[in-house]
Order: sequence, then structure tokens, then C-alpha cells
Amino acid sequence: MIQKTLSLTLLTAMLTSTIAVHSNLNSQANRAIAAQQQTKPLPQPTSAPKPLALIFNQTKDDMPAVRLPKGYDGCNRDEEEKIKQAWKQAHFYMWRADQLMDYLDRHDKYRKEMWSDGYVAHIKNGDGKYVNYSPRGWFGPYDGDRFQKVRGAINKVWHERFLGKTFTVECRTKDSNKGSHPCYIKNPQTGNRPSANHIAFGTINFCKDWFDDSVSWRAQGVIHEVFHWLKLPNSALWVSDIHDYWAGSCLKYRAANSLYGDEAAYIANEGGCNGWNYNRTPINNDNYALFAYMFGKAVWDGKTMSGASMTQFPSKNFKW
Repeated sequence: MIQKTLSLTLLTAMLTSTIAVHSNLNSQANRAIAAQQQTKPLPQPTSAPKPLALIFNQTKDDMPAVRLPKGYDGCNRDEEEKIKQAWKQAHFYMWRADQLMDYLDRHDKYRKEMWSDGYVAHIKNGDGKYVNYSPRGWFGPYDGDRFQKVRGAINKVWHERFLGKTFTVECRTKDSNKGSHPCYIKNPQTGNRPSANHIAFGTINFCKDWFDDSVSWRAQGVIHEVFHWLKLPNSALWVSDIHDYWAGSCLKYRAANSLYGDEAAYIANEGGCNGWNYNRTPINNDNYALFAYMFGKAVWDGKTMSGASMTQFPSKNFKW
């Protein structure tokens, strides 16, 4: 009996010792693992994922409904149809321009680089046609404040005017070609009569020359007129045709004049005195009209003026 008791006591002591040894080993192993974890470098944060490109649906079936103008005073059936065709195309151009600005607004990390996607450093090609669909080509190098002005103006025109307002239109093609109406007064700067005008907010007059243009260029004219009488959001500035600028250095100041076509492209591509020309771009009608025309037409046609594919923005060869 005594021998059994001693054996049991000895076995208990041996088990206790073994457990203590294992416990000590486990503690040492845990300390070693903890030390390794402390010296192991923490994983570095991954860079922000690249945004998905803005893909254009070439069927146009996702475009919001067109709000056609009313009135058509003085218009014959053919002129009324030409107005409606151009208005629909202008609607498409502005829809795409607003999509682009919304896309840039949502992706500020890459906005500066995408602003210049597709930009070429000359105004026209060898055929005398504008080449830039890039925002850089019509609003100057990227600047955060200028972007917000452009973004706000395009958003306002798209939502409040193309989607939210029914314009009245008139045809001034059958009058005597004389009188005080702007359709009959030559612009002293160009020597030409205007193709359209928007002298009273909400009513656009289409002159004789407007009907002789292609439908895409008539759409550009619609956009130009719709941008009249526009106050930039959160700003005291208004969009208009007439501005001063610099034709080169600070010594080559040009007094206020109409900035159409080539002059609009010039102030976006040549900074003038201390880059001040660039600041005229968000308040000049034709810069918006030509940007929307060039970008929208490229998407409409599925290709740029140079023939490159235009099914997404930024382009497929964009360097992220």
C-alpha cells in the first residue's frame, strides 16, 4: 500500500514537472513570435485604384430626352427642321461635356493629368480645322479654381437650360436684310453679319447664314447662344463675348473685343501677360461652345479630328 502511494506521488510530481516544462517552452515560443512580429515591417498602404474610364455608349440610347425649343416665328418647314436637328445635336454635345466635367470632378487624384488628355499644342491642322477636344485646348493649363468655374458653368447650362428650360426661337431670314436687328448689322471686327443672336434671355434668333452651315456647326452655334446671360455659380462673373486680352507679352495689350473662333482658341493656348489670358476662358462664350462642339463631335463620330478612336475618356493610351 505504501509502495503504491509512493508510486502515485512520484507520477504526479513527474507530470507536474512536464507540464511546467511545456508551459515554459510555450512562453518562450510566444515571446519569440511576438519579437518577430515587432520587428516585421508593417504592410505599406496600396496606392489608390485607378478610376474606370468614362465609356461612351455609341447607340446614344441612354441620353436624356431632348427639350426642343418652341415658337419658330418666321420659320418655314425646312428651317424649323434644321433648328430641331441642330438642337438635338447640341443637346448631345452638352450632355457629353457635362459627363466629362462630372467625371473629372469625381476623380481629383488624376484630374490634372486627365485635363490635358488628347491636347495638341497647335490650334488648327493643315486643313484649317480645330484639333483639340481636350479641356486644356479651350480653358488653358489645369488650375483648380478655373476648373471649378468651368465645371459649374457647364453643369448649370446643361441642367437648368438644356434640361430645364424651353427656349423660344425665331427665324430672321425673310426680312429686308436692313434695320436695327442684330441679324442685319455687320460686326466691325469681322465684317460679317452674325449667324444668330440672343439679345433677350430665352429667345434665340437664327439669321440667314446659320442655316447654310453643317448641322454640327449649327449645333455649336446653339450652344454659344444658350451660354449667353449666364452668371457663373458662386461668382460675380458673367459669360459674354467681349473681353480684353494680351497678344503675347504684357506690352501687347488688346482692348475689349469679341473673342470668337481663333481668338477664343488663342487665349486658351497663349497665356499672354502673366497667364491672364487663361482667366478669360471661363467667361467667354465661344470657349464653351467650341469645347462642347469638339469633344461632343468626337464622341458622336467615334473618332477625333485626327482620326483616333474616341470611345472612352481618358484615351486608351493615357499614362496613369
